[in-house]
Amino acid sequence: EVLNMNKIVKKSISLMIILTIFIFMLTACEKDEQPDSVDIQTEDKNEIKIDEGNAKVLNIGKSEIINIDEGDKVDTSTKVENNSTFNISNVELIYNEYDENKKIISSDSKALLDMTLMPGKVAYIECGHKTFVKGVEVYAYEYEAEGKIVYVNLKENTINIRNNNIKLENSSQYEVLSTSELKKVNESNEGITYQVKVKNSSSKDLGNIILKTAEVNENGEYLTVNRVPSYKILKPSEETDIDILCSTKAKSVEIVGYTYDDIKEKANVDIDLKSHKVKIDK
Repeated sequence: EVLNMNKIVKKSISLMIILTIFIFMLTACEKDEQPDSVDIQTEDKNEIKIDEGNAKVLNIGKSEIINIDEGDKVDTSTKVENNSTFNISNVELIYNEYDENKKIISSDSKALLDMTLMPGKVAYIECGHKTFVKGVEVYAYEYEAEGKIVYVNLKENTINIRNNNIKLENSSQYEVLSTSELKKVNESNEGITYQVKVKNSSSKDLGNIILKTAEVNENGEYLTVNRVPSYKILKPSEETDIDILCSTKAKSVEIVGYTYDDIKEKANVDIDLKSHKVKIDK
């Protein structure tokens, strides 16, 4: 009986040791897992981190001469495509300009795409050059996305990423201009004129209204972006007609954004209808 008791005691001690180790391991696992679960809860699932792995966002075509003025300017057009998974804004191409001997005579010529380019979308960026320029080549570009300003040098194969000090907000509460469908009112050799009704849906007086319009070709590619002003102050619920002239190359026109002055707040409000972000200058 004493032997049996000793065996029972030994088994009990062994079980207690095993149970203690199990509880200790379980507690340690829970402690290890706790910070991860907190990170998951606080993480913004929509946030995209831009790094050197995904910063090269543009497919860039060859720059083509589209116009030579009798004066002192040559215009080029360059096709770009956003091949990333996120919206990019304020895309700026930076060019080398060459003379007839293919010698670089300038490296500071720049051209801006004045709209947000969504993933998979294509746009043409035009740039003016002096007539003695015989060739151009995009050697770098810059853009804004996800709270960053990104500079990509294609010649040196370098990338610079820095924080954007301009903070953008969601624009939903500031989108106070309602627009009608565009109506074609005239067509001539100079281009096609569309008319749109713009209404002030806010309770404030709005001035210095400027529509940002983009011409679109039959392939859904953006040809040019224009700013079309209205010189009228709109009172609450008041509306006005704005004429938009576009080239004969365009199949349609899109309103991609607008700006207005909030007279009471003494603020200029810049709405991006592609990203639904707003920039406010006071």
